[in-house]
Amino acid sequence: MTMNARDTEGNVVSYAFMEKLKQVDERLLAANEDKSDQARSPTTPLALGVSGPHDTDMEARIAVLEEIARSTEKLLEKMDARMIRIEDRQSRDLRWLIGLGLGATALVLGVMAKGFHWL
Repeated sequence: MTMNARDTEGNVVSYAFMEKLKQVDERLLAANEDKSDQARSPTTPLALGVSGPHDTDMEARIAVLEEIARSTEKLLEKMDARMIRIEDRQSRDLRWLIGLGLGATALVLGVMAKGFHWL
């Protein structure tokens, strides 16, 4: 069973996911601290395999984003499996409730019929 917590917006998230986010935050902070003081131009586009005056920690940031995407994909797969199980359980519960309601209605009508001497 997965333990859950609430994030700052009140959404339920697993502790494992919160730990993963903390690790990502720590990596980003470490990458920002390791930045060199090179001048960067935000208007210079990145070219593949070419070094230049662009953001030097871009590859580290992209790697972090890719890791987040992979972990998010795994979490979505788990959530999808949970939703399928919940839908199956809900349909079984609904059939059970409908049967219970019909049975209770038949019982009440039977008691009424006996009381009014219709049977």
